[in-house]
Amino acid sequence: MQRFKTREEFTWPSEIMMAEEHEKNHSSIGASSASRWMECPGSIKRAEKIPDKLQVTGVDAAWGTVGHRLMEKALTMLDFIALDNADILYWLNGWNDTEVTQDGHEIIMNEDMADAVFEIVADVKSVMAHHNAPYEYLSVEKFFTIEKLDKDARGTVDAMLEIPFDTLYIWDLKTGYKTVEAVRNPQLMYYAMGAFTTVASEVTKFVATIVQPRSFHAKGPVRSYEFDFKELNEFGHEIIRAIAETKKDNALLKAGSHCKYCPAKVECPEIERQAAQVVSTEFSVIPDPKEISFEKANEMLPERLTKILEFGRLFEDWIGAVREVAFVLANSGVKIPGYKLVAKKANRVWGSVAQAEAELKKIIGPDAFIKSEPKFVSPAQAEKIFKAKKLDFSMLPEITKPDNGTVLTFEDDKRPEVLPGIVTEFTVVEDTSSAIDLSDL
Repeated sequence: MQRFKTREEFTWPSEIMMAEEHEKNHSSIGASSASRWMECPGSIKRAEKIPDKLQVTGVDAAWGTVGHRLMEKALTMLDFIALDNADILYWLNGWNDTEVTQDGHEIIMNEDMADAVFEIVADVKSVMAHHNAPYEYLSVEKFFTIEKLDKDARGTVDAMLEIPFDTLYIWDLKTGYKTVEAVRNPQLMYYAMGAFTTVASEVTKFVATIVQPRSFHAKGPVRSYEFDFKELNEFGHEIIRAIAETKKDNALLKAGSHCKYCPAKVECPEIERQAAQVVSTEFSVIPDPKEISFEKANEMLPERLTKILEFGRLFEDWIGAVREVAFVLANSGVKIPGYKLVAKKANRVWGSVAQAEAELKKIIGPDAFIKSEPKFVSPAQAEKIFKAKKLDFSMLPEITKPDNGTVLTFEDDKRPEVLPGIVTEFTVVEDTSSAIDLSDL
């Protein structure tokens, strides 16, 4: 592949950012979810019972997918070793405002995405320059399978650099805000095992790196962990035992931070059990905040507060998933007792910003802009100016109210109920044995 070596060669063909139809499906016991199913092997069978229509990809996950696609293109299209970092960032920012449809979401690429991708490109560049490694040593979005473990044991490494007879470097870009540790990270260890057993069997050590620019960490956005074959072999035995556990009908269910991206958390009995336990035991000893004295505060063990706060994070994720499923069901025509679909609130906007700006400049002159920002006035601000100047409101440019979609809210909300907008896109789940019991939601 011909790589861009100068700014003059740069192009930004929008079609390369579109989702490809042949993208590989994730495995239920794949590397990307290893942190979850190794802790909670029972989550695999629970997830299999969730209908596909209820397994909704959130906008943050879709944003991350597009970010990974930008990373892939940067590492394969740019001669990033020769380019200055400023030029790399210039190319990445060249995609700003590009709109990409991903998993049902309209993602607008921006400077935040460019900065996140730059971090991993810069680190890969630094390591390759240190070893004077050619591009042939680098693999991007490298897919692997470990059939000796299981037919579904597979994964895709974001970036991998093999220095023959020396070191295997592995990078994983995380675009979320939930901090991920690099030390003995199950996903990265899984990647290392997959790479070692397929393409990189002639190395003596491994360096696994998490690149997470959007989450604060004391060690910075780029964090690495070095290990040898002995440690990798020990992890291999852990994987074997964990996969075996997932096959059991009564596999262990364990709630924790790993539940965040679990498709089964919406109807997980372990989360419900833990919720009931925390509410009945831990919360019962929390005094009224208005009555907490210094002495009482000291009596409350920090460990107890930590336990409650950690549960709060889990509980928020769980409730968020339940809300998402309820919204999907309501949009498919299922009535959720006590709730209704209403139009999302929307601020009024100009029908045409360019036309409104031109007209208001003629009518109210410099007052068409807020000097302190500077920023073109909104319809509400323009109306205040018209009122103060006693101008005829009929001279105002066209004002519209955008359709922001719907939201599921309480039945006593004063906004009128709207009909589901995507009824025809949903089908009835025929296999009732694999569907969740909606009456329990």
